[in-house]
Amino acid sequence: MRYAEYPPHPRLAAHVRCLWIMDDSAPTRPGRVERVVPDGCVEIIIHYADPFRSADDPAAAAQNCRALVAGQITRCLRLHPTGRIGMIGIRFNPDGAAAFLRLPMHELSDRVAPLEDFWGPCAAEIEERVAAAKTDIERVRVVQQALMHRADHARPANDPVLAACVRRAIDSGGTASVDELAAHAHLSPRQLERRFLSAVGLTPKFLSRIIRFRRVFEQVGHAGQIDWRRAALACGYYDQAHLIRDFRAFADRPPVAFFSQETGMARCLTQGAAAPAAD
Repeated sequence: MRYAEYPPHPRLAAHVRCLWIMDDSAPTRPGRVERVVPDGCVEIIIHYADPFRSADDPAAAAQNCRALVAGQITRCLRLHPTGRIGMIGIRFNPDGAAAFLRLPMHELSDRVAPLEDFWGPCAAEIEERVAAAKTDIERVRVVQQALMHRADHARPANDPVLAACVRRAIDSGGTASVDELAAHAHLSPRQLERRFLSAVGLTPKFLSRIIRFRRVFEQVGHAGQIDWRRAALACGYYDQAHLIRDFRAFADRPPVAFFSQETGMARCLTQGAAAPAAD
C-alpha cells in the first residue's frame, strides 16, 4: 500500500492540514478489514478506484459514494475494500472544515455523508476530474483548485479565539485542562464546549484525548523495543493501563497488538503521525 502526504497551498493552510493519497493495486483478499483510527480531523475523501463498505454498518447510505465527507470519528472504523484502493483526501485542521461545509460539525461526528450534500453538482465534477487525472500531482492540483475556488467565493474564516484554543491543546500534547483552555479564551467551560462542538465536532476534552492518543505514534515511531510505561507517561497518560484503555477504544486493540500486527491503512495513516495542526 502506498501513502503520501502533500502540504496545502499557502492560501489554504489556515484550514487544511494536508492532502493525502492512498493507493493499492494488489488484489483484495476476501474478508479483508482495514481500520481507521481517530485523528481529530474532518476529511473530504474522493475515490478514483473502488469505494469501501463499512464492516460495522453494511447498510450505510454513503458507503458507495466516491466523493464523501467523513466527520470526526470517536472510535475505530472497520472497512471492507470492495476492489482496488485509490483515493485522495483533504485532511482539515481540527477547526478548519466548518467554513467549507457550512454545518455545525457535531452533526457530522461519526457520520459519512455524500460531498454532493454540501457542494452540489460541483462534487460530481471534481470526482470526474480526479478520476481522469493520471498522476498524484494532477489529483492534488484538481482538489486544491476546487478548495481555493470555494475559498474565493465563500470567504471562509476561522474563529481566532477557537483557533488559539485548538493550538494550545495541541501544543500541550492534549494535557491542557478544559478550565485552562476556557480561561485562556476568556470563556466559561460551557461556552467553550459549545464552540468546539460547532467548529470542531468534538468537545475540547475529547479532542485532547485524541491528541494524547496520537502522540503515542510520534513517541514510539519505529522503535523495536518499546517501554510502554515510559511511553504512557511521556504522552500524558496516568499510567500504562490508561494508555491501553484508549488504544482499545480508538484502535480496536491494545498497543502491542496494533504495532506488531497492523500493516494496512491504519499503519499508513499513523506512521510518524504528529498531533493535528491548527494553523
